[in-house]
Amino acid sequence: MMQRGGAVIVVMLALLAARPLEGAEPAPDAAAEAQRALEALVPAIDVPRAVGETVAWSAVGVHLRGVGGTQYGSGVLLEDGYILTAAHVVPCTDVLYAKPLSDQRRRKARVVALDDGLDLALLQIPLPKKTELRGIELAAEHPRRAAPVFGWGRETSIAAGQVVSGSELELLARIPMRPGDSGGPLLDLEGHLVGLLSRGVHTLPLATYVPLGEIREFLARSDRSATVSEADLCNRDRLLWSDVRDAKALAGDARLDTALLRLDQALARHPPAQLEARARVERAWLHQKAGHHEDALAELDAAVAGAPGLLDVQRRRVRVLLDLRRWDAALLAVAAIQELDPGDRDVWRWRFAAQNHLGTLEDAFAALDAYVSGAQGPAYMEALAVRCAASSQGDPKAAATDCAAAIALGFEQDWMHLLLAEHHTAQGRYPAGVDSYLRALALGSGHPPTARACARLLVVLGRDADAITMLTGVPLDDEARWTAVVAGARLGRAEFVATQLERASTEAKRPERFDALAQHLAAGGALGAATVQGQVELLPLK
Repeated sequence: MMQRGGAVIVVMLALLAARPLEGAEPAPDAAAEAQRALEALVPAIDVPRAVGETVAWSAVGVHLRGVGGTQYGSGVLLEDGYILTAAHVVPCTDVLYAKPLSDQRRRKARVVALDDGLDLALLQIPLPKKTELRGIELAAEHPRRAAPVFGWGRETSIAAGQVVSGSELELLARIPMRPGDSGGPLLDLEGHLVGLLSRGVHTLPLATYVPLGEIREFLARSDRSATVSEADLCNRDRLLWSDVRDAKALAGDARLDTALLRLDQALARHPPAQLEARARVERAWLHQKAGHHEDALAELDAAVAGAPGLLDVQRRRVRVLLDLRRWDAALLAVAAIQELDPGDRDVWRWRFAAQNHLGTLEDAFAALDAYVSGAQGPAYMEALAVRCAASSQGDPKAAATDCAAAIALGFEQDWMHLLLAEHHTAQGRYPAGVDSYLRALALGSGHPPTARACARLLVVLGRDADAITMLTGVPLDDEARWTAVVAGARLGRAEFVATQLERASTEAKRPERFDALAQHLAAGGALGAATVQGQVELLPLK
């Protein structure tokens, strides 16, 4: 996909084309054809020459061999054989290797510095005196929200996305990355390093990166002549981080009691502040799953007090306060976050919810209007987007106007195009709705509902082949399967339709709808126009 000088990447291919549409098992050539069709459908994002060249000369694959087999990570070459990667990629006693992308030579790596709290590690590999390997340059400043960024990982190659956080204390990017990409670089348009993929890979495609400021601080205090000993690589605090990660995995397997016990054991060993905060966040999440919101709030209070710079912890605390209907406390918590990140639309939404229950909704609107009118330059565009989100429920037309204005000025995020797509659809402007959905997909919206909604509009417009292409690799709910059946029937793909109807008989929530459609088609009937609501005209029998 990447070509020097004019590289093009379709952001959503890693997600939408991950596997074929259910019921269709094409040969490799057919699968490749489906991917090419998706590339033609979803708008492409140009990867600048500088990004491609930086990856070519500075990207590094990291892997370790131990009793658990071979595990993989990513990294980036800085200079003179020094490599920056994520701390959780570095093992305790296993042998660590690094392989620069540019020469594909595997070299044993030495661990120079390590900080598990920041999730950063500095390695060094031996290089000959004459080498063509070149290090990456650090960006001059932290990227703004909605800024285009490009990530690299050994499992992903180059992926495009955009920044979704607005504080220098954190760096979140909506970008498709995969396990094995940890430690990979995040680049700006000039190919400069702005972040490093951390342990926090959330539900794809939202990824957590170590921000630029923390990278600079870590590198400034790292002794390049030092070597981290095996004792330090296997110390108590490093093992505690593993305990917290294990607890999160146990919770994901619904083993809540065991996960809580593991976290209790970690907290009893007096971990450092950031690790304690993360352990308490996990405990809070487990309490929430059990419906114990007071206990969750107590854990988050302690986490915020111990590590006030973790904005995601503060946001979780706001959500719990709203669940507990503590409106005044929620407003105070919102104000603390807005001091650091005034353009966070979710925080504004929570503020509106709290002030609505307190009967001061007009004050919230006044504060928002003042925020918009007082903003200048890039902050003004971001403020328009925030007002767009705040107005979306009560005044969709005004919301669409604000979103369109921000986009015209150069500020856009995937959710803004989703809002415009819904507005166009409600107004019957289906081609414009499809364009907005496709733009949202290109900007990194990995939510299957986006692809499913776009497919429905494509069928309404009679673009049946495009609809099936759009649903390739997307989990199908009832409406999406109905869309696929309608598109397949109108294209005359009898085998495909039969497979979808057979699956619907056992998997659909309302199988009777599909049964009636199957009987109509079996009797020689045909399908006419489709509606956005998923209805379709049944044409007379042949």
